[in-house]
Amino acid sequence: MRKARWLEGGRLAPFDLHAFYHGLAHAMGPGDAPIVAWARPDRPHISLGPHQDAAEELSLDMTGRAAGLEVVRRETGGGTVYVDPDQWVYAFIVPRDWMRGRPTDLYGRVLPAVEATFARFGLNVENRTRNDLWCGDRKIGGTGMATLGNALVLVGSFMLRFPAARFAAAVNCPSPSYRRFLAAGLGEGMGAWADLATPPAANVLKNAFRHAVAGTLGWVVAPDACTAGEARAISEADEELRDPDWRWEPLGRRAVREGIKLKGDAFLTERRVPGLGRVTVQTEDGRIRRLDLEGVDPARSAACAGLPPNPALLAARLGGERAMEWAEAVAATAVRDEHEAARPARDSA
Repeated sequence: MRKARWLEGGRLAPFDLHAFYHGLAHAMGPGDAPIVAWARPDRPHISLGPHQDAAEELSLDMTGRAAGLEVVRRETGGGTVYVDPDQWVYAFIVPRDWMRGRPTDLYGRVLPAVEATFARFGLNVENRTRNDLWCGDRKIGGTGMATLGNALVLVGSFMLRFPAARFAAAVNCPSPSYRRFLAAGLGEGMGAWADLATPPAANVLKNAFRHAVAGTLGWVVAPDACTAGEARAISEADEELRDPDWRWEPLGRRAVREGIKLKGDAFLTERRVPGLGRVTVQTEDGRIRRLDLEGVDPARSAACAGLPPNPALLAARLGGERAMEWAEAVAATAVRDEHEAARPARDSA
């Protein structure tokens, strides 16, 4: 049995929350005991991945907030996430020399404890796409990891509720149709605990998670307090996360060109085609879920739902004036998988 430390941060302000697990990771030395960190944000905020361009991803005001929400850039991987008091955040922090093989093997090593926690409450949750947790066809949680100093850290949360419209309001949306599709797609694709079952009380969830960690991973998890060195590292991490160069400097394109990934197999994209108009399209499992074409009868666009983004099929379904031009524009805008999400924008001409 491996000894592990259980460290609770309590209710923390946004920067303090992320500094908590960052600092613990940076303070870890070779051979130290693994840490399971547990905390809860005291207010809603947006957390950006390490390489994301805040101005590209978010609708920022002059104060650097998105829809009134503070923005914190973290060092762990993943995309833009909404964090609020209806989430309990956990972090597995282990010494790098404790993991043999690739650092990303940590997902498979520790996420079974998260799956087992859900199972204690009758929810069949599984890790399908390495870092995402699914209950049926809905994503119930995402995780991100990083190598920080001598430690590997994997962070996720138990999301009790998810206000899709609140998150959509913070995202940089080029049109009202895009924002409407985003809120609808997130509401369908994300599965907060309350959407599937009655969420457990705070202490019940905490104890279930601790028991799942012990039973699944074979760890003896003992409550502990931060050392003086860890407290200093947390304070230093807080300063680093607040540094304007760290918060705003990373520049680049969005993770999904012209759009956003809603879940593993669902994408939302939009582009304006010269001489034609705006195309807003949501795909799921390689097929069109929602479509809006500027100036085109919504009934014609809606008729394309369920089709793959194939110009010939779309043109036949759209019918009417300039059907093939619109169909080619939709095919050029739609993203069906991760490979298409990563490549440059396609020409619809």
